[in-house]
Amino acid sequence: MPVIVKDCEWTQTDDSVEVVVPLKGKAPPPSAVFTSDTYIKVNFPPFLFELDLLHPIDEAESKAVISKGVAKFQLKKQTPGAWEQLAYKTEDKAALRQRRLKAEEGVRQRAAEQAETKSKEQYEKQRAAVQRQMKLEEEERRRRQEKQDAARSAVDDALAQGIAATSISAQTSSPPPPPPPSSSSTSATTLALTTTAPSTASSLPPVRRAGKISVTFSHRAFKTPERETYKEQEQQWLDKQAAARKAIAEAKGEGGVEHDPLWYIDKGRSFFRAGDCQSAINAFTSAVTLDKTSATAFSLRAACHLRLCDYQACAADATKALSLLQPPCSANAGDRLKAHLRRAAALEAINDTQAALFDYRKALELQPHDARVRAHIAELTGDDGGDGGGGGVQE
Repeated sequence: MPVIVKDCEWTQTDDSVEVVVPLKGKAPPPSAVFTSDTYIKVNFPPFLFELDLLHPIDEAESKAVISKGVAKFQLKKQTPGAWEQLAYKTEDKAALRQRRLKAEEGVRQRAAEQAETKSKEQYEKQRAAVQRQMKLEEEERRRRQEKQDAARSAVDDALAQGIAATSISAQTSSPPPPPPPSSSSTSATTLALTTTAPSTASSLPPVRRAGKISVTFSHRAFKTPERETYKEQEQQWLDKQAAARKAIAEAKGEGGVEHDPLWYIDKGRSFFRAGDCQSAINAFTSAVTLDKTSATAFSLRAACHLRLCDYQACAADATKALSLLQPPCSANAGDRLKAHLRRAAALEAINDTQAALFDYRKALELQPHDARVRAHIAELTGDDGGDGGGGGVQE
């Protein structure tokens, strides 16, 4: 908490007041001094001097100076006359605080106004300087343009005078025109020109005959000159690339037996026997992609779907196989029997009894002594005359 200093000396005249404050051996900076129209202050820690003036002063005409261990305030009175006392005294601390705040606010406002005024003055000075510079540059451009115009006019005048003088001298020094030639001299001159002029047709060289130049280029896989190449290493690289392309083509099925649907059917049979029905379906699908009329591929794929309990797909493939096994004959009887049995089993599994009975009866027509087919028919019709054998999925 600062130590409040109250001792000071003051003198006055009708126009001014002088206040001297001892600084207790301190040397505060000028920023520690505050002066307003009704309140002055000096802050020199740990000391603080505050004084509320009895009457307002002219802040603009007042000043404070720090020298020789004292702070001297030279204050200009707003209203001339003698003051009864220096300090404004009141018991109302709130009113005193409000008076100080008002004084400080007035100082801030005046400082802001002064800063704004100074900024405007600076702007006007800069603007005036720019205008003066622009005016000087414009005058300089005008002078240069006048010099250029004068020089151009002088050159044009000199050129015009030279042309006029040349024309006059040419007119005065031109010789008289020669007399017209006589008819005899004209014919003699024509004859001389005719006899002495060389023949232009005989002087031209003959036209060159057209020819053809054959150019051949050796095949080069690498775009390098022959003198900069290494044939052995390049050939090894080309052989490796060819082998790699061949391996990729074989892996993708782009060459050899992979284009044969029978090859895919054999692969599918192998997968089916091994119990890998999904791989078998993929192989049979590749076969029907290559040959859409392969009833064998459709029938075998139906068997795979039946084993995987995909009854709808099984019935669809069996139906497609039966449509391709036309016309019915002894040669395709075995394939038709398998297709009917597979479709019947699928339809029975989805409780389509009538359609399943139709296929079982068709199968019985193809193989009348098959006890398993009879058992399925008896089971579906409720007749116990069969032996109860189950129809499995066969290849």
